[in-house]
Amino acid sequence: MGNGIYFEKKLLDSHSQRVILKIVNIKSTESHVYLFRDQNGVLGLNIVKAEADRDARFWQIDPEFYQYSNNITGLKRIFRIFQNNIQPILPYLRTGSGVTSAATHVIFYHIADSKEVIRLNASGQEIKNRLYTFRLHVINRKLGDSKSIENLLIQDVNYRLKLVWEDENSVSYKLSNGEKYTVDLLKYVPELF
Repeated sequence: MGNGIYFEKKLLDSHSQRVILKIVNIKSTESHVYLFRDQNGVLGLNIVKAEADRDARFWQIDPEFYQYSNNITGLKRIFRIFQNNIQPILPYLRTGSGVTSAATHVIFYHIADSKEVIRLNASGQEIKNRLYTFRLHVINRKLGDSKSIENLLIQDVNYRLKLVWEDENSVSYKLSNGEKYTVDLLKYVPELF
């Protein structure tokens, strides 16, 4: 605990208005995320970037969840403040993204697969697209772990999926072709509700 961050006896960062509580490595990088308490007693997360990670972004989604993204490497990670600790969410995933929060739950996705597909347009020409397969994950804010929805896979040619809470139990998403779908989460992860 203190207001400086050291790694291998080298000062990486310091903040006079913060008390640094914990620090964790961002898996597959040389950068670190740290938990701090500010002068008002509010907990937060911030990043210490390694030189190789200088183009990475790190931002707060809500008071509890943060997103890391490096567009050069394609690496995306989600972090959470839970029980006064830093919780990397599904750290083995390279593409965790799209965090959408509600009062009691959070949902996000990762790209489970992608492949090139060829289709014919109206003129009979071959069009190559990349088809992405998304897997959804849900977190109850009162619980520590996320739950993956194994038996629902979403596919689209867009590599981003916008999720919207419709009510306390369901989320919707719209595919790039304009089709909108609603997912009743009670059907897939009732233990989280």
